[in-house]
Amino acid sequence: MTIGEGGYNDAAAGVAILRRFWLAAARLGAVAGDDRHAEVVASWLASLPAPAPGDVAGNPLADFELAFAIDGSWARVGAYGDPVAMIGPSAGWFSSLDSEPAEMERLVELGPAIDADLLATWIESHDDTFDAGWSMRGALDPATALGVVDDTSRRAVLVAYLAGFGDGALLSVGRSVARGAAVGRVAIESGSAASDEDVAGVVNLLSDLGAPSPSDEVLGAVLTFAGSNSIGVQLHTLVDGFTRVGVTIASPPLSLLAELARLGLGDLDRVAAVQGTLDGLEPDHLCCWTTPDGERVEVAYRLAAS
Repeated sequence: MTIGEGGYNDAAAGVAILRRFWLAAARLGAVAGDDRHAEVVASWLASLPAPAPGDVAGNPLADFELAFAIDGSWARVGAYGDPVAMIGPSAGWFSSLDSEPAEMERLVELGPAIDADLLATWIESHDDTFDAGWSMRGALDPATALGVVDDTSRRAVLVAYLAGFGDGALLSVGRSVARGAAVGRVAIESGSAASDEDVAGVVNLLSDLGAPSPSDEVLGAVLTFAGSNSIGVQLHTLVDGFTRVGVTIASPPLSLLAELARLGLGDLDRVAAVQGTLDGLEPDHLCCWTTPDGERVEVAYRLAAS
């Protein structure tokens, strides 16, 4: 049973929050408000598995991720759940989007090998276009899970970097399934505070990967305002480069958001407008992205599905 078949029980409140978030993002320009986007989001919601009435196994979904760029460049929603329950509906939804066949094959090939605790599908809107894909989260083995990265030399750099941290530093991996995209996604959290040493370690990793680093102003804001919050890296990789490279801060303080807004990377009114739809939910993390179009700041939230 899926949400579209009326099987969503205790998580109905979570879906309501997700819908309010998406509508707020549309009003602020991060999501196109046309019928096509609304239909894609509705089809995604309908593809999510849900418990049948009386099912003692409980809700197969674990949590939702909601994220948006604070300058209105994009917004994203995703749902993590039990891989066995997610894989069939996810494949059907991807097929309905006319996704890249090679990416579907990649999921079938990598999924069992990665053997993650949770599988997600997600949709991201950029103005009048959208992207979609999958992510895996859990106790990930870097040597296997980093198969989402096409370039083997970059893969080796990441495996060597992760060897310096304990289990769990590799938060998630995934891929886009959109035609022509071929983008691998990697999220790493060091578990260390955003000190001079740890920020320098992240900058050195990006240099070793041949990836751009954030500006000195952004790094200065992170060092000044992130405090003891954990620092990490997110990468959107191509065969021959990157579409986005980000430095993340877990549980970001408002002072950091305010400083990044002061630097011209967004505004707090937009953050307040979106966060007002989330029933007091605080950000899970913040990401300072470097993109081909300049620097962007994304705020992400995690919402329990039940």
